[in-house]
Amino acid sequence: MMSKKILVVEDDENNLELLIFILEKAGYSVQGAENGKIALDQVEIFKPDLILMDLRMPVMDGFETIKILKNDANTAKIPTICISAHAASVDVKKALDAGFDAQISKPFEKKDLLDKINEFLS
Repeated sequence: MMSKKILVVEDDENNLELLIFILEKAGYSVQGAENGKIALDQVEIFKPDLILMDLRMPVMDGFETIKILKNDANTAKIPTICISAHAASVDVKKALDAGFDAQISKPFEKKDLLDKINEFLS
């Protein structure tokens, strides 16, 4: 069976490396991107089954990126989880209203992260 593919969009190098490490250990095929602009290019090439995306990034943030993804018929159905240190209820609501399918707060528990991903990929 082919492993599911996850695109991780995160501008913090340490967080990006940690997420890739956790997800690869869990058996996923993982690709990283440092911002939304790179992520949009990666989506075309990598064709992920799920996207894990930070909200606050330079160049193109998660809000701008999700809008583009959800307005494109080729990418609109890809489950997208926002991961953010800004877990204020206003930001969570704004993220879900923008088109994210779910939200995970930083710092996250590995088990919670994997459980949330499995909800969408199982």
